[in-house]
Amino acid sequence: AGAVAVFDPAGQFLALVEEQKGKAKSLAVFG
Repeated sequence: AGAVAVFDPAGQFLALVEEQKGKAKSLAVFG
């Protein structure tokens, strides 16, 4: 488990999620 950065196909940073107990919890979202 740990924080994972999520990117869109263009490489833009979308969100930082933390995997916890098999579920992804959104920590921060950038628009």
